[in-house]
Amino acid sequence: MHELVAEYRSIGEERKVPPSSRLSDEQIYETFVLSTAAFRQAAHIKQERVSEATYKGIALKFMGVLEFFGEAYFVDHLKYEVERFHKEGMRDDYVKFGRQYFSFDNERPTEPHFGVSPSN
Repeated sequence: MHELVAEYRSIGEERKVPPSSRLSDEQIYETFVLSTAAFRQAAHIKQERVSEATYKGIALKFMGVLEFFGEAYFVDHLKYEVERFHKEGMRDDYVKFGRQYFSFDNERPTEPHFGVSPSN
C-alpha cells in the first residue's frame, strides 16, 4: 500500500494534479482498489485486454473525482463509467491519460507495477 500511495502522491505533487493532501492515504488506496477492480471485472466480462497503465490512469482520474466532487459522486460516476465501458468500450481519454502518467516495458495487462516513475 505504501509504495502505491507514494507513487500517486509523487505524481500529484510533480504534476499539480490530484491526489493532494486533501485525500488521505487510505482514500488513495481505496480509490485505486475500487476503480481498478470495477474496470478489471468489466474487462474480464467483455474479454477485453486493458493495459496496466490504463488501469492506473483510471485510478488517478477517479482520485480527482473523489477529491473535487466527494464520495457520493465518485460512486455514481464510477458506476456510470463502468456501464459506459460495457456498452461502448474503453474511453480513448482513459487510455491516453494512462500513457501520459504511466509507462512500462513489456507490459502485461493484469500484472501490477507499483513504484515505477511516470514518463514525461
